[in-house]
Amino acid sequence: PQGYCKGVILALKKCIDAIDNPLVKRPIYLLGMPIHNKKVSEALENKGLIILDNETRLQMLDKIDSGTVIISAHGAAKQVFEKAKNKGLDIIDATCDSVKKIQNTLRKTDKHILYIGINNHPESEAILTEFEHITLIESINDIDKLDYKTKYFATNQTTMSIFDTGEKYQKLKALNFNVELINLICDATTLRQKALVDKKADLFVIVGDKKSSNTQKLYELALTKTIHKLVLKIETLDDLAGIDLSNYQTACVTSGASTPKKI
Repeated sequence: PQGYCKGVILALKKCIDAIDNPLVKRPIYLLGMPIHNKKVSEALENKGLIILDNETRLQMLDKIDSGTVIISAHGAAKQVFEKAKNKGLDIIDATCDSVKKIQNTLRKTDKHILYIGINNHPESEAILTEFEHITLIESINDIDKLDYKTKYFATNQTTMSIFDTGEKYQKLKALNFNVELINLICDATTLRQKALVDKKADLFVIVGDKKSSNTQKLYELALTKTIHKLVLKIETLDDLAGIDLSNYQTACVTSGASTPKKI
């Protein structure tokens, strides 16, 4: 499996439709990269979209006084939507449906949330900003710090490894925590990861942006769950220049969910 997932296709369509629609209030800002792919971001900027990055969504809004803001596929906390409305900005929500599902699920629980994710990733930023009764689980060792007396609700970032996340859930069960588990890794991530397991090839090529979480997880899985001589993570074809491929007979190529098929 390779190419864009449904969430990415929808997010990009909303960005392009906004740029092409003269009725959309200018300037048009995007809070964070539309997807984790530099080439795509550059193309949108060349069309007139202003992309803000390297700060939290709330901090980005401090730089905007008028126009339209687009929420990227990674989503944003309720506080971001409220702040944008209070500033009189128009809002276009391009949040992935899988991310919305997690946000809406967590809004229904009053239990302490255990969120399996990556700190400073835009998807986890939205969750950690919105909810106060929450603990981020990055390492399986973080589970050892939990209080057995607390009632927990556990879920995860959509782009995590199905294997690493599964191990964390199994540990929570084995330690008899009072925890409700909802595994919400998205279908596109699951499909790509399962396709790699136990594959045999001389060379594995994982294509995706350096900031892409699901690309990184594919790379880690290729290193640990496949039979290979070499695993490469690249952004474009140029990254293969100078690498001697004459010793490899078979290659397996896949990509993160924000990598265009033409790459």
